[in-house]
Amino acid sequence: MDILVNIVKTPERTEHLLFTKPYAKLPNILISRQENNYQTLQQLKGKVLAFPEGFYVGEFLKKSFPKIKIRLTHSSREALKLVSTGAVDATIESGAVAKYLIEKEGLTNLVLANNVLELDKRHEALHLAVNKKNKILLSILNKGISELSLNEVQEINAKWIGDYSHAVMEGLRLDLSAEEKKFVVKKRPVKYCINKHWQPVEFATPAGEHTGMTKNYLQLITERTGLRFSLVTSKDNMNPSCEVLIAAMDLPSLRDKYNFTRPLFRLPLVVAVRLEKSFIDTSSLQGLHIGVIADNLTKEILQKNNLDIHITEYETVEKGLKDVVSGDIDGFVDDLAAISYWLQKQRAHEIKIAGRLDIEKVVSIAVNKYYPELLSILDKTIETFTNQDQEQIYNHWMKVTMEEYVDYGLLWNVLLIVGGIIIVIICWNRKITTLYRQLQYKSNQIENLLHNSGQGFLTFNDQLLVEPQYSIECERILHCVPSGKKITSLLPLANDVEVSLYERVLTRLKGTANPLKREVLLSLLPSSFLIAGRFIAAEYRYVQEKIMMILTDMTEEKKLQENLEEERRNLEFVVSILTDGQDIFYLLDEFEHFIANLQQLYASSKALALSVNVRQVLQEFHTYKGIFYQYGFKRLPDAIHEIEQKIINLPDKKDYKKVLAQVAESDLMKCLDQDLNIVRRMFGEAFLVNKGGVVIGNQQLEALVKKARQVLTDGTDTAKIKALVGCALNMKVVDLHSMLAAYEKTVQRLAKRCAKEVRFVLVGESITVNPDRFIKLIHSLIHLFRNAIDHGIEAPNVRLEAGKDACGEILCTLAVQEDLCFITVADDGAGISVTSLRTQLQERYIGRVVEFAKMDQAELLPFIFEHGITTCSSADEISGRGIGLAAVKDVVDELGGTIEVSSQQGKGTQFKITVPLRQDDT
Repeated sequence: MDILVNIVKTPERTEHLLFTKPYAKLPNILISRQENNYQTLQQLKGKVLAFPEGFYVGEFLKKSFPKIKIRLTHSSREALKLVSTGAVDATIESGAVAKYLIEKEGLTNLVLANNVLELDKRHEALHLAVNKKNKILLSILNKGISELSLNEVQEINAKWIGDYSHAVMEGLRLDLSAEEKKFVVKKRPVKYCINKHWQPVEFATPAGEHTGMTKNYLQLITERTGLRFSLVTSKDNMNPSCEVLIAAMDLPSLRDKYNFTRPLFRLPLVVAVRLEKSFIDTSSLQGLHIGVIADNLTKEILQKNNLDIHITEYETVEKGLKDVVSGDIDGFVDDLAAISYWLQKQRAHEIKIAGRLDIEKVVSIAVNKYYPELLSILDKTIETFTNQDQEQIYNHWMKVTMEEYVDYGLLWNVLLIVGGIIIVIICWNRKITTLYRQLQYKSNQIENLLHNSGQGFLTFNDQLLVEPQYSIECERILHCVPSGKKITSLLPLANDVEVSLYERVLTRLKGTANPLKREVLLSLLPSSFLIAGRFIAAEYRYVQEKIMMILTDMTEEKKLQENLEEERRNLEFVVSILTDGQDIFYLLDEFEHFIANLQQLYASSKALALSVNVRQVLQEFHTYKGIFYQYGFKRLPDAIHEIEQKIINLPDKKDYKKVLAQVAESDLMKCLDQDLNIVRRMFGEAFLVNKGGVVIGNQQLEALVKKARQVLTDGTDTAKIKALVGCALNMKVVDLHSMLAAYEKTVQRLAKRCAKEVRFVLVGESITVNPDRFIKLIHSLIHLFRNAIDHGIEAPNVRLEAGKDACGEILCTLAVQEDLCFITVADDGAGISVTSLRTQLQERYIGRVVEFAKMDQAELLPFIFEHGITTCSSADEISGRGIGLAAVKDVVDELGGTIEVSSQQGKGTQFKITVPLRQDDT
C-alpha cells in the first residue's frame, strides 16, 4: 500500500511510517448500555471492553489498565453491536463515528459518555501515513492538507459528522500548546476596550454595556477557548489598562504597544454624498473637503494612502452626514457597515453612497505585547471562524427594515430613461437583425472550415452520447454517423476499465473548476487509437460541461516516423560493422559453426544427440543474443530470444530431439541474412565475402619483408627468427582495452531501453592479447553489463530518493600483475538481494534448506554463478534467466582463471576476473 488514510500517530507506528500533519481531531468516548452508563476506564476493571483489532488504544490499555479484559473485533460496527446485545460491557470509539453507526444501525439502548480523559489527547488527531521511503508523497500530502480551506473542511464534516462538525473544527484548528492552555486556566479576566461610537461594529449602550458585531465575536472566542473578558469602563479606549482592543487596525499609532492577530473581518471604505452628486472613486477624492470620525483610524488610513484631501473630524457619523446634507463638506468617508447603519437608522433620503474606494479597513484584535500566549490563542481561534459564523454576525447587525419611501422626482426621471431605452431598442432592432445575419454567415464559414480541416471535431455529454454537431471528417475516421451513439462504442477500447474511465473522468470534471485539475483529468483519457488499420490521435477539451474530442489521422506521419527510426537503427548497425568489423565477422563465423553443429546433431542418430548439453546450449544462445544486440542486429537477437523461451518451456529438457528441433526448425539464419541485407545494399556482396580479411599497412609490409630477407640470408640466427615471428604475431594481437571500450555504446543502448541513466567508465593500462584465446571472454562480459543495468542500477527517481546521483555508474578496470590479467566490473546500484538468492537456493535444493538458512552473505554469493539461479522475478530479452553469469564462469574456467563476486546492499556489486597470461598472449 502507498497510503493509510485514517490512522492515529503513536511512537510504535512512527518506527515504520511517516505521518502527515493532522487533518481532523475526533475525541474518543466511552460507549455502554444505558443501564450501566460507564464514564471512566477505572469503572471497567474486571469488565470486558471491545474495540477493532489494530486500534491504538490496545497498546495503551495493556500497559495502564491490565485488569480490563479486551475483546478484539473486525470493525467498530461489530464492537457496538456486542455492547448493545450485552456480550461485552463497553467500547471506545470516536464520538462522531459512534453516533453515525448508532443512528444507522438503530442501537437505541447505547449511551455516549464524555471524553475518555485517561487517553492521550494527542491520539485524537487523525493523520495520513506513508512508507518511510516515500518522503516526496508525504510532502505532497502535507501541502494538500494545508490548502484545505475552513469552508471545505466544514462542508465535509457537516456531511459526515453532523453535530460533531463543530467539535471537529475546533479540535482541528484550535490545537493549544501547553503554555497556551496554562494561560487559559490561570489568567484572570482579560481587560479589553472598545470604540464606543463605531456602530454597528462596536459601541456602548446607554448603560455602558458592550454591544455590536465585536460583542458576538467575543462570545464565540469565550465559547471556544474558555477565556473570560472584562470591559474597561474608562471613556478612553486607549487607556493603559487595556490589554486587548477588540476592533483595531495595524497602524503606526498602535504598534508600539500592541501586536495584531490575523484579520477578524474586512470593511471597505465608501463615500456618502448628496443625491445630486455623481459617482466618486478614490482618484475623485483629490482636493475635496471630506469628513471622517475622530477616531484617528479612517484619517490615518487616508493619509497613509497619500490622498490630497481636506479632512474634518466628527464625533459621530450622524453629525458628519448632517454636514453633508447642509453642504458644509463634500462627502463623508467611513466603512460600509458604519455608513449603511446610520443611513438606514436615520432614514436619510437626501444622502446616497456614491462609490467604494480602493481602500479597506482590515480589522484585527490588538493584544498588548506583554501577552504573546494570548495573541497566539486568539489567532488560532479566529482561524476556526467559518463563513457561516461570519455571515450570521454580519446579517444580524446589517439587517434593518426601512419604511417605504417614494421619490416621485426620481420616478419621473426613471420613466423618461425607460422611454428612451425603448426607443433605442426599436432603433437597434433592425441593426441586431443585420448583425444576426452576419453572425449566421460567419457561423457557416466556421462550419465549412471545420468540415474541410482534415480533423474530426465532436462533443459528447455526461451520458457519453455524441452531440448532433460534428465535422464530416468524423464519419470518415469512425466509419459511421456518430451522432446519438455512445463514444465508447465508437472507439476500439481494450476492456471495461477503459470504457468506465470516460464516465469517471467526466464525473470528476463536473466536480472541479480548477483548470489544472481538468487538464490532468483529460490527460488520463486514451490519446491514440488504431481504427481500421489507421493510427488516429485524440485530443480533448472540456467545454460547457461536455468533452470536445478532436480526432486526427496520423497514419502517414506515424509511418514516416517509423521509417526514420528504422533508418537511424540501420545506420547505427552499419557504423558498428565498419568500426568493429573484424570482431563481428569473427562472431558470425563462430555462430554459424555453432548452429551447423546443432543441426548436424539433430539429423544424426539418437546416440549422438545424447551428447547435447542443454545447459551449455542455453548459455551459448544467451551470450550470442547479448553480443548481437550489442552490435545493433535487429531481427537475430529477437529470434534467439524466442528459441531460448521455447527450450526453457519444454516440459522435458532431456528430450534432446525436441531441444534440437527448436534450432533446426527455426529461421535463425534467415533472420541473420535479413540483418546483413542492410550491409549488402550499402557495400555490396563483396564486402561480406571478404569477411575477416586483414589489411596490412605499407610500413608493416616493408618491415615484414625486410626481416624475412634477413632470415633467408642467415637462417641460423635465432634472434632474427624470433623477431620475424613476433612481427607477424603483432599483426594479429588486439588491445584488450579497445575491445572493452566498445561496450560503452552497448551500455548506453541498454540503459536507454531500461529508462535509466548509466555512465560507463573504463580505466587501466593497455594490454595486447591473442584474440583467439580471449574473444569468448570478452563476448561473455556482455552478461555482466546487462545484469548491472537491468537488475543492479536503480531507476533515476529511486536513486534520488536513496540519496544517490540520478545517473548510475559501471566501472570497468584493467590491470596486469606478473603473469595475471585482472578485469573488474563494478556498479553502484542496489546490490544483490541475499534474501532472494537464499530463497531460490532453498526452493531448488529442498534437502539443504537449513544449511542455506545458516549461511552468511560471503558463503551464499558464489552460488549466483550456478545455472538457472537468478534474483530477478521475471525474464525478458535483456536478462533474468539465470544463464548469463553461469556462462561467464564457464568461459573463465576454460581459461584457467577465477571469478569472484562481492556485493553490498544499496551500494552495488563487483565482479573480479583473474586470468593467467601465456607467452603467446602478448
